[in-house]
Amino acid sequence: MKSKLTRSDKKALSEALFDSVQAGKGVPIIRALLRAGANPDTGHKNVGAGITALMVAAASYYMAEESGKILAAFIEAGADLTRKDDSGMNAMDYAVVQDNDTLARQIKKVMKP
Repeated sequence: MKSKLTRSDKKALSEALFDSVQAGKGVPIIRALLRAGANPDTGHKNVGAGITALMVAAASYYMAEESGKILAAFIEAGADLTRKDDSGMNAMDYAVVQDNDTLARQIKKVMKP
């Protein structure tokens, strides 16, 4: 029998997701946290500005190699690719700014109706 996650559990998982992306922990950990119940659209209490873990991954140089797999994990978890931070930027914008053209194209392709 699977136990239900409390709001506190979900918050802890979401912050662990953000921290894992920020530290470049890799796809297996990110996917495990998302499958465990981390909210893909939640930011981190210490970062603010509406920045999500996917935005951090899109802006990360050391995550660029795995960006397609990371994007797939976030999509599978129901991430809102159109979500914008407080400055009006979404994950695709972060990828463009960091010259991660491959990820920017992948996000754009998924976002097209």
